[in-house]
Amino acid sequence: MITFSIREIIFSALSAVIFGVVFSAFVCTLDMLIGVASSLPEFLIASVRFDKVFPPARLSVSARKRSVGPIYLFFCILIFALGFSLLSYISLDGEIRIYMLILSFASFYLSKISFCNFLTRAILWLFDGAISLVTLALRCLVLPIKLLIRFVKKAQINAQRF
Repeated sequence: MITFSIREIIFSALSAVIFGVVFSAFVCTLDMLIGVASSLPEFLIASVRFDKVFPPARLSVSARKRSVGPIYLFFCILIFALGFSLLSYISLDGEIRIYMLILSFASFYLSKISFCNFLTRAILWLFDGAISLVTLALRCLVLPIKLLIRFVKKAQINAQRF
């Protein structure tokens, strides 16, 4: 068994905590992106079907409602295991220590509990704002065309009556 100095142990503990926090941010961002991608069809339908220009379709409402599947969990666990293995090779020459695993898990769950909701809301708020501006611009461009089509249809119906 290899013995390590206090400096190497402190470095490995700090890198394990940082790995847990970074992996938590990665998982939160990935969850949010998958939620946005799964809600895009519903969002696009709401963007196209409109009677008024305001209010624009909101992406953030349906992007939060998502269940996690087993394949997604498998890939998250696989990525965590690969990252942890690389971390142990970088910090302790390939020696896997249980304290590093505990610190990685603890920092992952603590940062996910404390920062994930805030991070998701902040990213969705920015993304939703940008998408809403694009939706408003498209609706302003499409509204005169929709009104013209409705006018032409009403004119044809009125012309058929006479």
